[in-house]
Parts: sequence; structure tokens; C-alpha cells
Amino acid sequence: MCTLTWRGERNALEVFFNRDELKTRSRAEPPRCHLSEKGTRYLSPIDPDTGGTWMLANGHGIVICLLNRWHEEQGLPHSKSRGRVVTDLADCETLPEVARILPNNSKGAKPFDLIAFASGQVRGFSWKGKELTAFEPRMPLTSSSYQFEEVKTAREQAFAHAKRLEDFQSSKHGSSSAYTVRMNRPDAQTWSRSHLTITAAEISWDYWEEFPDLAQEPTLHQTSLRLERGHSCP
Repeated sequence: MCTLTWRGERNALEVFFNRDELKTRSRAEPPRCHLSEKGTRYLSPIDPDTGGTWMLANGHGIVICLLNRWHEEQGLPHSKSRGRVVTDLADCETLPEVARILPNNSKGAKPFDLIAFASGQVRGFSWKGKELTAFEPRMPLTSSSYQFEEVKTAREQAFAHAKRLEDFQSSKHGSSSAYTVRMNRPDAQTWSRSHLTITAAEISWDYWEEFPDLAQEPTLHQTSLRLERGHSCP
């Protein structure tokens, strides 16, 4: 239940990611700077239910985004949180390194699509529970645990008519529903909207934390990380 878009222009990459989740899950912690066991600094929000995350950007300029493949996970056992798949990639410095680590790192997790960005490049990886395959990502990427094909079609149609990615990611067409990008339904909703800007010098992260049922304007959190070894977290 997420939607991902991106654009590259003027020596910068911008990534937009809405996180949709069940209303029974704990509220996520807004993004902040973390330190991996190997000493890599990275920014990410945290899901307190699992300790993992759906999105990460590290000091090497790598950005990782994960979307659940809800429509393929029925009956599949799992021993690892998908959010942990993302945090296990915090030390990666290149896309080939992501591709090398992912096959073993994905074992035990439910199906997902993982998109990795670095140096103006983007690669997609799909895990269906048994094997990892690479694919060429095309916007918009979306997921939904409810009527996936119908939701996908509705969001693709909205994307085709959108003039700006910022407007697309915040759109609810007057009133939110299961089909809108900024979605709301009885059991789930958009809980956050992220906008990352990655330049040669730093990563900046704007994170809008939504209220239950999208009843109020979201709270904006902002953080950043310089792309320099040994730089302290702001």
C-alpha cells in the first residue's frame, strides 16, 4: 500500500514515496540519522513494530525503497521482516553491491519490490518468496492489499494527468479513498509522504506525518545528511 515516483534534473535526484499502512500498526518514528554496525551513517524512519524501515538513504548516496507485494504473499511463511531487508543494506556503496547482497538477504521475507537509486541510476528487484529477479522500474510504482489491479489502474491514470510529482503524491481528488494516491479506507491509510533530494553534497528529507483519517494537515519533519565520510549527523 505505497506509491513511489522519482525524477532527475539539475544534478539532483528527487524521490517521492507515500507509505500506506494498516491503522492497527504503531505510528512510525520520523526519519533521523542512524549509525550502522559498520559505521555507515544513514537516514530512515523506523517502524517500531519490527525495528525495520521501508525507506533508507545513506552517506554513500544510496537510496532504498521497498513496496510490499501484497497480492502474492497469501500462505507464504516468513521468518524475516521486509523492513529488515532494507536496513541490512545500509552499508552498501554501489548498486552492484545491492544486487550482490539482496538474494541471500531476502531469504525468509514475504514478497516485495525493492528499488535502489545511486549516481543517477535506478534498479528494481522483485522478490516473490523463492527467487530474486531484476526489472526496469517504471513510474508510478504502487502496491495495495485491496483490489490491487483496480488501485494500480486508478493511480496510473492519475499519474498520466499529473503536472508535478509533488501534486501527484499528495492527491486525493477531493476526498480520499482506497484508490487515491493519498489514500484512506476503514482499515488503512497513507501515514507518511516523503520527498528526498539527493545532490553531490547532501541528502535532504522532507517527511509529512499524516493524522488519522487524514483529518488534519500533516506535520512536516525535515532532516539531512552530508555525503562525506566521517560527517556527524545533524
